[in-house]
Amino acid sequence: MEGKSMREIARFVAEKLSTLEGVLSTSTHFHLKTYKKNGCVFEAPVQTERLAVAP
Repeated sequence: MEGKSMREIARFVAEKLSTLEGVLSTSTHFHLKTYKKNGCVFEAPVQTERLAVAP
């Protein structure tokens, strides 16, 4: 299942999935965006021009 928010997924698990007969437990895993794998960066960092700050 894919959800628009964690709250939507939690509601689905609590109200729909866990109430099914025969479901003894649930386990939820999230796949977050991958930024780096095996030392390879998938997206270059965003370059921004910042002004120097002087005290």
